Amino acid sequence: MLSRMFGNWWTTLLGFVAGVVQYLATAGATPPTTRAEWTSLLLSAILFALGLAAKDARTGSAPK
Repeated sequence: MLSRMFGNWWTTLLGFVAGVVQYLATAGATPPTTRAEWTSLLLSAILFALGLAAKDARTGSAPK
């Protein structure tokens, strides 16, 4: 199952980059200490999870 998720490297990479950029833009390059920074970290993790679980256009179910 994980090989399928990481096989969609484009969406995985996009989710990772989006998560990192979102965290750096809101909290900077420091570990989270405030509630707002922890919220930013959680949202960044959600962006990464969406990118990990998403399929790109070249993968998917074959038409029946």
